[in-house]
Amino acid sequence: MKVAVATADGQVSPHFGHAPGFTFATVDENGVKDVEYLDNPGGNCQAVPAMLAQKGVRTAIVGGIGGGAVANLQAHGIDVLGPASGDVVSVLEEFRLGTIVQGEVGCNHHGADHDCGHH
Repeated sequence: MKVAVATADGQVSPHFGHAPGFTFATVDENGVKDVEYLDNPGGNCQAVPAMLAQKGVRTAIVGGIGGGAVANLQAHGIDVLGPASGDVVSVLEEFRLGTIVQGEVGCNHHGADHDCGHH
């Protein structure tokens, strides 16, 4: 399965849309392979989900993400998993082993003056 991890300095980025880039990997029972990193293409809120879909991604692993981005990913047939944290290599291995715990992936790291509705 092709997986993408929102990435910042080798760690899971705390926010999907503001991640500097994405780490892609093929993950199966034999391990994690074909790992590559691409910079965030920027653009509108549809650009990243479209890029991930174009790369064949089936699951996006995130630290935090807004509801609009979740909807855009799901519209491209991409499942969202998180919140995850830590180094990307370890998180990919946790995904392979099925030990990532699914929780609330909504954007909760902003102050009270921030509205996540625009994500």
